[in-house]
Parts: sequence; C-alpha cells; structure tokens
Amino acid sequence: MKILHLSDLHVTHDGRELNQLWGRARPAVAGQRFDFVVISGDLTQRAAPLEYAKLKRFLEAEIEPLVIGDRATVKTRVVIIPGNHDVDWSAEVFDTLALANANVELAKQWFADGQWRPETQPYRVKVGNLGHASAFQIRNDHYHLRFTAVQAFLTDYYGDQLAHPHRPFALLDPRGTGTGDWQAHVFPDLHVALLGFNSSYRNDRYWHGAQIHEDAITEARDHVDRLDQNRSFLRIGVWHHGLESHRNRPDRLTFENLTALVTSGIKVGFHGHVHKSHAQLHRFITDDFALVSTGTLGAASDDRPDAVANQFSIVDLHRNRLRVDVYESEGLGAYSAREDRRRFMYFDLDIEQPFDISKPVRSWASHITRRVTLDPETGVAKIDVEIDDLDLSEPIVLARVHVALCTAPEATAMVDGQRLPVSQRQVGSYIELRSNGWTQKHYRRLTWSYRIANAFALTRGEPTLLAKRAEYPHLLDGCEVWSHRVQFDYDRLTLELVYDAPEGAYFASGRAPEGTPVITPIVERRISGGPLQWERLGSEESRASKIVANARRCSVSWPSPMANARYGMMFPLANPGDSLNRPYAIATTKLVDLCRSARRRGEGLRTLLATYLEASIKRALDRKDEEESFDEHAVAVGNLWNADEQLLRPCFGFFPPDAWVTQFEAGRGIAGHAFRFGRPAAWHRRITGDFDVIRVPTMLGTRDYEWILCLPILTTPAGTPIGVFGFAGTRDHNTETTNQLAQFAQQIAQRDPRIDTSAFESFWYVLNASFWYGLAEASDSSILDRGVIEMAQECSTAFLTARETQSVPAVPSPTSDDG
Repeated sequence: MKILHLSDLHVTHDGRELNQLWGRARPAVAGQRFDFVVISGDLTQRAAPLEYAKLKRFLEAEIEPLVIGDRATVKTRVVIIPGNHDVDWSAEVFDTLALANANVELAKQWFADGQWRPETQPYRVKVGNLGHASAFQIRNDHYHLRFTAVQAFLTDYYGDQLAHPHRPFALLDPRGTGTGDWQAHVFPDLHVALLGFNSSYRNDRYWHGAQIHEDAITEARDHVDRLDQNRSFLRIGVWHHGLESHRNRPDRLTFENLTALVTSGIKVGFHGHVHKSHAQLHRFITDDFALVSTGTLGAASDDRPDAVANQFSIVDLHRNRLRVDVYESEGLGAYSAREDRRRFMYFDLDIEQPFDISKPVRSWASHITRRVTLDPETGVAKIDVEIDDLDLSEPIVLARVHVALCTAPEATAMVDGQRLPVSQRQVGSYIELRSNGWTQKHYRRLTWSYRIANAFALTRGEPTLLAKRAEYPHLLDGCEVWSHRVQFDYDRLTLELVYDAPEGAYFASGRAPEGTPVITPIVERRISGGPLQWERLGSEESRASKIVANARRCSVSWPSPMANARYGMMFPLANPGDSLNRPYAIATTKLVDLCRSARRRGEGLRTLLATYLEASIKRALDRKDEEESFDEHAVAVGNLWNADEQLLRPCFGFFPPDAWVTQFEAGRGIAGHAFRFGRPAAWHRRITGDFDVIRVPTMLGTRDYEWILCLPILTTPAGTPIGVFGFAGTRDHNTETTNQLAQFAQQIAQRDPRIDTSAFESFWYVLNASFWYGLAEASDSSILDRGVIEMAQECSTAFLTARETQSVPAVPSPTSDDG
C-alpha cells in the first residue's frame, strides 16, 4: 500500500498559509494516488479554531483528491492525530497553589511530584526567569478542555464516517482513563487497521512531555481483536512524539510505551514532532517493529533542527518491506525526492499462519507488467515482461517455467538501453530465468520476453490434457488461468492476456453486461498441512482493480501485491473444442497396452502395423519395394494415446529400443503438438519459427536429429486424433524416403501458405487410411478387444468412403499391388 505521510502542519512562516506552502508540493504528488494519508500531529500552531477551519478546507481541497476510494468514505482513509501544538494553553485547567501559606513538607511534595513525576501526578511547577517558583494543581474536571478545539475539528471533519468498524477520538472524555485517547480506522476487507493515539494526553502549559495512556493502547488492541480474531490484520500505529529529543527534555515516548505498542500487535509506527525524517527498524525477541518519522510541512527554518528543509514522505508498505521516499523543499523551491534520504527496511510482517516461510527477494519495483500474446494456430504464447523503477538488491527471477513446458527465452534483456544477459538454472521441476550478474542498483526500465508452448488451453476440452492442471486446485472446469507468483515487492502488478486472432472469441462472455467476459481474480498462497497445496485469499482477490475484458483481451491489476503469493485471473473458455469420444479413448488405451505388451499377440500386432506403415510410405512416395526406407539413423514410429496416463506412447514402427521409454504429453514436443491440434507439426534445423519453441530439446546421449515430422492419426479424414505418426532423421545418413520426408518437414515448419502441399496431404491421407485398414485386418484374427475392433471397422469405413467420394489416392496393402 502507498501512504502519504504529513506531519507538523503548523505554519510559522510569516504571512503564509498552508495551501500556499502546499503549492510547492503539488507537482511532486501529481498523478499519484494513495491508499491512506497519515497526519501525525501538530495540526496547528496555537490550537485556534480559525486554524482548524483553514486546515479542513486544505484537506478537502488538496489531500482528499489524492486518496483512493469512494468520495463518500474518503475521510476514513485520512488518519489525523493531535500533537502538542493542538493542546490549548489558554484553557483554564489549573488552580494556583498558595505556597506562602502551605505546610513546608506539603510544599516539598508538590515540588517533587511536579518536577519528577509530572506524567502521573496532578501537580505542576514553574520556575520563572528570576528564579521564583510557582506551583499548580490540575483541575481534573477541566483538564480535558485543553483538547476542546482539536476535538471540535475532528468531529466536524469526520462527521459520521468513523462509524463501526472505525472508532473516533473522544478527547473530551472527563474521566482521563485513556478511553478517549485513541482512534481506529479498520478495513477488514483489506486486513489493515490504522490506530491513532494521543501522545499528548498529559501534555500541558507547564509540562511538555509525551506519553500514551496504556489503557488507550489496550482498548485499541481489544477493538481490533474483536474484528480480527485470527490476528491476520496488519496493524499500523500513528502518534505524534518520537523516541528521541534534546537532552533534559521530556517530549519523547518511553521504552515502556514502545513495548506496549509492539505487544499490542502494531508492526509499523508513524510519528512526527522531531521535524526531520527518520526510519528505523527495532528488533524485539519475537517481533520486528518499524518506526517512521517525517519532517515538518509548515514550520519556518528557525523551527527546524540542523537546517533540515520542509519535508513530507511517501511510504510504500508491504508485508515484508517498507520504503520511505522523503521529499524536501529548500527555501521557496519546489519539493523533490532526495535519493540520499531514501530508506529501505526489510522485516517480517507475515502474520497469517500457516504460510510460505520463504523470504521474499530484497528488491523493489514500482510496476511489473506481464503480457501474454497467444497464437491460436500454434498454441505458442509470447510473454512480454516489463519492469519499471527496479531497485535491484539481489538477483530476481524474470520467469519460472515448468520443465513439462517448452520455452524459448531471449538471451538478453533490454535494461536502460543496454543488453544484459539472462541466465538459466533448474530448481526442482522449474526452469528459472534470472538476472544473475547484474549490478545491484536502480534501473528505470526493463523489457524482456520469452515464448512458451503448451501453457494455455484454447478450448474447454483441453485443460485436462495439459500438464499444469495439478498445480491449480481451484481451477474450475472449462476454465483457464494466467498467473504470476510474486517473489519481491512492487507497487503494482498488471497481468494481461491477448488472443492474437482477427476474429472469434477466446473468453466466454457472462450474463451482464451483455457480451462482457467473466474474469475472476484469483490469489493463492502456498500452505502446509492441508489437503490442497494452495489456499485462496479472498481479501487479496477483492483488491483487484482495472479489470478490462472483451472477447479477445483481458487484464487485471493489483496494487502492492503480497510477496510469495500467486496472483492470476481465471476465465471460462468460449470454444467447447473437440475431444476424443469415450469409447474410442478406451479402445485406444487398450490398443496401447496390447502393442506394448511382450506377449506374442502384441508382437504380431506391432509387426502388422509396422508393415502397413512401411508399405503405405513406399506407395505414397512412389518408392520401389526393394528400396530401404529407414536406416538405423532414422525413425518412423506410431505413437498412440493412453487416456489413463494422459500420454502418447510409441507402439509400432521402426525405431531403436531405447525409444520405447519416450512419451509426450498433449502439446509437448512436436508429437504432442500434432496430437493436440490434430494437424501436422514439424521442426527443421534450417527453419526458425514457432516450432523451435515446441520442440523438446534432445536429451544427452541420444541422436541429434536434423528434422522431425509428426502427423496425427485421425479417426476420420476430418476427425479427432488417437495418436501421431512420428518421423525423424539426421543430416548425414539419408535414404530417398527420408530425403522426401525431410522436404515435407521443411514445408510444414515454414508455415508458408504459398507452398503447394498437395503431395504432403496425399501422403498424410494414405498413412491414416493404411493404419485403419491394417487394424481392421488384425480384427479378423481375433487378437483385439471388441471395442478396438468396432473402432477399427468404423474408422476404416470412414476412410474408404472418403476414397470413393473424393479424389484421394488408393491405399496399398502389404500383400497386394493394386491397393
């Protein structure tokens, strides 16, 4: 969250008004919006009603427009607390003690209490310039009247906006028990509570010290506890006095006060009074506590220490990081941020359990955008990463890609006009693309991109086929998700997805408004000890903003996302898609088991299908029967889909024994891509394109192929696939057959619509028809399951009908020359 911190507004410049002084600050905050504004005391110079009237006009005209939220409740996000200058010294709250007529011992007691225990005793002592002394006793029934003017201002300013769950100051409570000396701004939906305290509750004309009533701290804690029984809210405290002061002056909080604030659950404290910025992390045994002060906005130079300029601060607060940017103005000049006064603090503010205990990276950025451009023809997504104002304190991860997916990252990132290398390393089941070796400094702009295949479903029939489904336990049926795991702190995260097609819809539309896609922000946090690896965070999901969506484009943005949480957008897919019908899926799975079995029936079926495959290749390519089709350096394999495993498995063909262990998920590799889309896919070393992303890199110790060609095995000429024919060859060992297949691979890899692919289309048809004819022939030998037999008969009939009604070539039989 972003907080504007103002303090010590009391104007001591001769003839100047607060709105005039703010004119120098206005350009520095132009265009910025703040989650909260904190004003930590000394609202006026003399607690005069006229000063408060001017302050109210200033806040409503200049400050409230800078605050995020509904205008009707904007004041709840402006936290105002009194300071010592808001104590009205003109209020008649003392009785003068007659020292001349008093008992000596009693007079000594008055002096002792007034000098050494003024914060707890009802006596005050004043020593004049000539050394004469006066003693006074507090009138308990009038003492609260010191706050009459400031309480009138607070009541007038807030009106009824601080109703439950908030709670206003009641500074005129005559009991003096601390009940009225605290104020609460509680936002359960944001899991944030800001608590204001009166650190001047014993401050008066004769004692200028500081103290917060311990009962005020206790009551404020109990108030929030009733709304936050799990203590998951981030609690922020605001008061006026700091921990330091000039020697022999009492205007500072005690360590006991600080300890009480920390034990109440407050993690961050804002204060003023010292007229200069400061940020410090206090480490207790079980807690980290951050204390932040800012300088005075209104005091003249004579009232500022050490020639410190007028100041205000902007604080970026996250659960594990706080950054303070101090803005200063010298003389009558404009305010500007001082780099030498920028402060970073890293601490543990994770207060929800159980949670991911991994610490966030100690870097920061103002805005991160991750934009996906999805190509529906290939399923390849280009992901553009943009980072603004990156403060690099240690290496960051630019992307994490699951090893089950195929990716092609750019080798360098453009950073402030120069190219910096992007390194890779494998961590568990992920590949991390990192900024290792970059100089630790501030970068204004970073752009980088990578391509990834098989990461997004295109239809409602696909999500169960893609490898990542198990990682998203909250993903609804028929939906897809685009997410990003936050590893360090930034002010804003924007996720965008573009469906790169001239027409057609990718996102399914909802009911109202008509035609608008249903985009659901989803935020998850990894947990331990539960049935699911991730739990949803409804409070974070509700903070999503700037949701833009149409049929082919959507984006979602979050301010100040939490480190270690996963932010995303879930959406229903518009296209139902085509999927393999269940009887065929069951039959194909049984066929896989039979082909891969060591029994004689399996060996016989493999041999028969391989024979049909070779015969169809020779006939389709017009090769002689005696010619060798594939040598030991090439492969021709029939991969079939095992629906139980959700994998393509090699079942027949010509390939080395070690290839039996290969497998492909739907969409993974050239074979998986051909199966997923039901159309040919290819890769050729000489052709650069999307298939470079799809190809699975060759494993160490295996052949380094020059080309790969994969053709779906279809149930009908325009049907869904049950498997894939796969071919691959090397550069130096070729036959006439593999040379022709290599040319086909080039044609498909180029994706050039001007290329005549009629010969290839004929080849593909012949291979499909031959497979089904061979399987139908095997049906006659009664070695197949009934479901497989029925599928073989239906599909072979479909191809035979296509041959008779369309101009397609004859399909050869291994035992006949006339097909």
